Amino acid sequence: MSSWLPITEYAVKNRLSVSTIRRKIKNRELQHKQENGKYFVLDDGQTTDANIGTNKTKDLYSSVDEVLEFAERSIQEITKLNNEIINEKEAMINLQKKKIQNLEEELSELKMLINVLEKKHTLSV
Repeated sequence: MSSWLPITEYAVKNRLSVSTIRRKIKNRELQHKQENGKYFVLDDGQTTDANIGTNKTKDLYSSVDEVLEFAERSIQEITKLNNEIINEKEAMINLQKKKIQNLEEELSELKMLINVLEKKHTLSV
């Protein structure tokens, strides 16, 4: 059963790069058609030279849906890790803010002590 596939689908199905498909179209090695500026390649269901004997690896990503599902899971994991990093960063910022506040309070107390000592010194002189 033959069907017309977009270049990207044909490339994934046959484990070829898009640039290889485009080169084969340019060299007239593949039957193709163009509709509204988009190329479609005739998929006759036969195995191409590039993937003969690669059935084991072809099973890893046998469809575009599996590739998209893998990409979605990857994006979710990256987002989860990114959120964890942001939360850790915010916790560190809050800790540093508390340290700064404590240091500012200590500095204020030291300034007050200096003022008291200076007044006491001027009174005794």
